[in-house]
Amino acid sequence: MKTNKRQDILDAYAKAIEEFGIGNASVGKIAAKLDIPPSLIFHYFKNKDEMTVELAQEVFNACTQSYFVLERSFENDEKEFVEFIDHVFHIHSRREDQVGANVYYTFVHQSTFNQSIKDLLQASMWELTDKFAEYLIYYTQKGIIDAKEPYFLAQKLLCLVDGLSYSYLMLEEETYLMFTRKMMENFLQELSFRGDLAKYLKPIV
Repeated sequence: MKTNKRQDILDAYAKAIEEFGIGNASVGKIAAKLDIPPSLIFHYFKNKDEMTVELAQEVFNACTQSYFVLERSFENDEKEFVEFIDHVFHIHSRREDQVGANVYYTFVHQSTFNQSIKDLLQASMWELTDKFAEYLIYYTQKGIIDAKEPYFLAQKLLCLVDGLSYSYLMLEEETYLMFTRKMMENFLQELSFRGDLAKYLKPIV
């Protein structure tokens, strides 16, 4: 379990990445955010590389968990399925207070040359794929959708949603919402969703 100071350092590191980029998020700048001497950071971490890998793990874990925060009562399968899919497609705006897209993609980029971070990202992606597939299988069994290839469709869903983060960063809010709704509708058609989407989602004005 992390001590409070260790967690404070990781939080400050994430903020420094947001503000300066990871290349300029020096130990000095991290320490300045906490009003502590830089040397104190190395009382909690061996070096900056250890701190970077640990923050990457925290970011990927938080991202994975953010997809599954909705409670399931199993009382109205169609409604809960639509709410889940809507949440997944809008995940980047709904978890911004937990994990900013800039920090997330910083570590995605780091995974291209840091094997430890690559291993963490791959583990996160496989965990998400497995969980998405479980949901698709469950709702297929309930007759809400017809996911004939649940693992392929789970991978596709992850790719679609990850790609939408660029739209979230680049597009105006209304355009982003309309584009996301269209992507979601197309994916639901592929799943042969048999319900009424408009019954559960507000129209985009």
